[in-house]
Amino acid sequence: MKKKPVFIILEGPDKVGKSTIARKLVKKLDAHYHHEGPPPKGKNLFRHYVQTIEKLGKIFLSGRSVVADRLYFGELVYGPYLRDKSLLSTWEARRLELLLMKYAAYQFFVTADWDIMEKRFIKQDPPDELIKPNPEGLKLLKKIRRRYNVLHPFSGLPGYQLDYTKSVDTYLRSAYWFRTDKKHALLKKLNTFGGVGSPWPFLIIVGDRRNKKASKGLPWPFFGDSGSSEWLFQAIHEVFEYSAGWWNRIYYTNSIKDNGSKITAQEFQTLDKLMPDKNLRIRVLALGDSALDRLLDIRHKFPKRMEVRTMPHPQYLKRFRSKQRAFYLEQLKEHVYTWQT
Repeated sequence: MKKKPVFIILEGPDKVGKSTIARKLVKKLDAHYHHEGPPPKGKNLFRHYVQTIEKLGKIFLSGRSVVADRLYFGELVYGPYLRDKSLLSTWEARRLELLLMKYAAYQFFVTADWDIMEKRFIKQDPPDELIKPNPEGLKLLKKIRRRYNVLHPFSGLPGYQLDYTKSVDTYLRSAYWFRTDKKHALLKKLNTFGGVGSPWPFLIIVGDRRNKKASKGLPWPFFGDSGSSEWLFQAIHEVFEYSAGWWNRIYYTNSIKDNGSKITAQEFQTLDKLMPDKNLRIRVLALGDSALDRLLDIRHKFPKRMEVRTMPHPQYLKRFRSKQRAFYLEQLKEHVYTWQT
């Protein structure tokens, strides 16, 4: 019987047993294995991760499981210690998470007791590729372990900590929580619409169209590192980062696609079918009148549990950022939290 495909990322400090778990998962799933080593020299690291994620995502959508032994998150932990700073910014990491979400990636932070990690480090089994095997290296490993424990709760991806002693089946039960052959087919269909973010959202944010100059050739909505996209993205981050269950339950799309076509109801119907809980309402927030008009044209085809509301486009308010930023954040909070009741 063919195993349902999953996209699993294993993160954590050296010597916790990630590679051992990865090998077991690869064998059980006949999965594609990816090991992310030190940052490649002479390359933009954000672009490198984007290309890597898209490559792995295509393998996953083709029907084969993917197991990644580290990916982007390690740079946020190791970078400040090995290079005095991370080569990946917080906002870049958030955008990478949006890409991974559209492939339903699940991220585990593997843990182990310190005495076990210390013994493995002293034995150099396996040899360490990032930290020198000396007393100073051992102190550094301890700091990195502590930093992982501090940062991992702020990951935007679904997932949690698991001890290296847990069975492979424990990892799979968590990663398989909503996957069926039908869901995988729906996920594949969803990826044709050009959106990013959670495939099982509480909130769908619909913009106007992609700013090709600000996004610098990256074809996804809200991927610009300047202008309205950056302003809105940071506003959403402020509102939702500390709201349990919200940050990784948002889907982003545009009402005008890159090929010039208008958004269709199929995108919303697909998201509705992917949601595990059929009783939860889904909120659709249109940014500006243009996006709202296009949504109203297809509103009669929406699933019944989707409610459409609107807010001003951030391009309008960005000019008054110093005066109206707080007001915009309060409006965003009000739109979302009043829907919860």
